[in-house]
Amino acid sequence: MSDVLEYAQMSEIPVSSCEISIENTSRNKKDTKRKVINKVNKNLNGEENLKPTLLAKIKKIFTFKGRKNKQKTLNTKQENTIKKGFDIVSAQIVTIFVLLISILLTNVFWEDSAINVFFKNMFNREKEVVLNYNDFNPTLANNEFEVALTDGVITFNGEGTVYAPTGGEVESVSLLEDGSYQMVIAHSDTFKTVLEGINYPYYEKGNMVYSTCPIGYTTSVLTAKMYNNDTLLTNYSLQNGNVIWE
Repeated sequence: MSDVLEYAQMSEIPVSSCEISIENTSRNKKDTKRKVINKVNKNLNGEENLKPTLLAKIKKIFTFKGRKNKQKTLNTKQENTIKKGFDIVSAQIVTIFVLLISILLTNVFWEDSAINVFFKNMFNREKEVVLNYNDFNPTLANNEFEVALTDGVITFNGEGTVYAPTGGEVESVSLLEDGSYQMVIAHSDTFKTVLEGINYPYYEKGNMVYSTCPIGYTTSVLTAKMYNNDTLLTNYSLQNGNVIWE
């Protein structure tokens, strides 16, 4: 430097001097980099903290709206159910009212109507009708046999199927001395038929029998007698396989 100043003084050229200091730029770069990283980290942390908050708020809003809509739907369903219940009850009340009016008018203007008869039988129960023996139309046990009628006793000669003269309940089935069976059929409380000479009975006590179904099988002689209150009936004749009351 002294040589330069001396040369300047000699040439009389004004010269200004300054000091140049060179700083260590590596440290500044490191500091700047650190600041940038810290700032970015702060921003990232802020966004991460912000995201859950926004998501929570959004979820809360939609959840509240969903609950509100669900509650509204439930309230609407309840109102519709109550309304339907009232409609059903109202319809039932109207139906009952119409039915009562119909019954009343029917009782006034049509005494022999089916509904009147039904209610009369329901509330004014009469005694059961008792059928007499002559209310029945008995038939022969078998039309293919030789048949003879003597003093109320019908005798069948032949081998074959045996039928009940009319429907009823088997009162008893008992073994006779000759090895055949006696079957008593009750047609009513007072009217019954006694069949003797059945070799193979198909029914037993308590069974229901009908005139169209076989009740047994005989191999020789079969007799049939009809009773009314334990009195042998003789006031009838036979025509074309049917019993005709006199």
